[in-house]
Amino acid sequence: MVPLGLWRKKHTIRRFNGCMEVQDGYAIPESCNDIIILMDVQTTKKGHVTDESGDYTLQRLKAFSDDEVMTASEAEKRRADCLWFQGKWFECVSSILSENTVLKHYTSEWIQCLNQEEPPIDPDQTEKEEEETKV
Repeated sequence: MVPLGLWRKKHTIRRFNGCMEVQDGYAIPESCNDIIILMDVQTTKKGHVTDESGDYTLQRLKAFSDDEVMTASEAEKRRADCLWFQGKWFECVSSILSENTVLKHYTSEWIQCLNQEEPPIDPDQTEKEEEETKV
């Protein structure tokens, strides 16, 4: 039997902590943290979205992890977690705990964000820059 963790790699998750207010139906996040989670991320399909700004093709992903990822919660006024993958942000639209086997894990689905935020800060790069400024 091959261990499930064999395909998991480190991925950056942006987790939002509550919100300050709601404007035009959108929550404005109070703060966020970028965390690293081991995940097996798989591309699934591309979907087509049309809005007043035009047509968009959005990538979808499926991911497997031991760590819970958060979907949006109106009651808690919390935005969904976002995943940095292949140079783009993806928003978590579904996260389900599968406990039916000894390999319990979370299965999550993600969709590419239309509005891309700043990329995550690379902790290794930040460390290098701090060392360079000390010299």
